Amino acid sequence: MPFIAEDVLVVRPESWRQLEPYEQLQLGRRYEAAGRAFTVRANDMIVACGGAIELHPRHATLWALYGAGLGRATWARLLKGARHLISTLPHRRIDAYVDATDEAAMEWAAACGLTFEVVLREAHPDGGDMLVYRRII
Repeated sequence: MPFIAEDVLVVRPESWRQLEPYEQLQLGRRYEAAGRAFTVRANDMIVACGGAIELHPRHATLWALYGAGLGRATWARLLKGARHLISTLPHRRIDAYVDATDEAAMEWAAACGLTFEVVLREAHPDGGDMLVYRRII
């Protein structure tokens, strides 16, 4: 399903807890403007979103937003959407920045075919670490 900026207000990812709704919507508008994004629904409810932002013609960064407690079926649909998106990207480097405390996000990045690359110390908005996963073809 196509992504629209307002979808981020429904998903309410834990990692955005420190952001005000208008800040969340601003980020959602950036993601929507990037043009390569999708929304996952379960039982007619928006439960996750994902996409890619082109940094330059050879490099894109993946993003995914989801609320707490996603079931296996929803994770599978988020993964399917991400894999399909990756298969359409022309970029030589594709990466994702993952919260170092989010085991599910690490599994998602690896299942997308990305490999752990580096730890970015204190790169998370709350001061925590981020992990970079990447694929280079």
